Amino acid sequence: MKRFNYGSTALWNTILLFAVIFAVFVLPILPSGWLKTLFRTVYTLIYFYAILSLEKRKNALIILLVSTFMTEWISGILNLPGLLTLAKFINILLFFVIVVSLIRQIATARKVSAGVILGSLAGYLLLGLGYGDIVVLLKPYTRSLATLIAVTGQFYIAIIVALLVGKFSAQNVNFSDE
Repeated sequence: MKRFNYGSTALWNTILLFAVIFAVFVLPILPSGWLKTLFRTVYTLIYFYAILSLEKRKNALIILLVSTFMTEWISGILNLPGLLTLAKFINILLFFVIVVSLIRQIATARKVSAGVILGSLAGYLLLGLGYGDIVVLLKPYTRSLATLIAVTGQFYIAIIVALLVGKFSAQNVNFSDE
């Protein structure tokens, strides 16, 4: 069966990067009356664009995406506490799967392209979103999780930059040999 081409990963990585930049830098300064619906809308778009930016989209990921959308929007509209807790759990799971999938895609890319660099920037900012959504001083486990996310961000920089530089250097060596 032939798969439908949703566009280049560079295009979706660019859109994803702008959506994440909006969520990180613009959403926090908007009037608080808009935030709940706008926050939910922006995160829905981020998840959607992140799925489209992945070269390998598995059915389980699509099911998780649809489940996240349904629980998030229904819990927000109906204000059901139990469903809201389930929506948060599914959001965290989808967020984790997306970030791991983006990192895997970047790490396994054969060449350094604009799409790979944009994907690595979006992945890094997504890690920052994870850190920014945790109120650190509430409970000991949130402090531990916030520390884990902060340290992961530093490892991300070190490892991804090293991978990209190594692949870019290998590309340049191959070009000079030809």
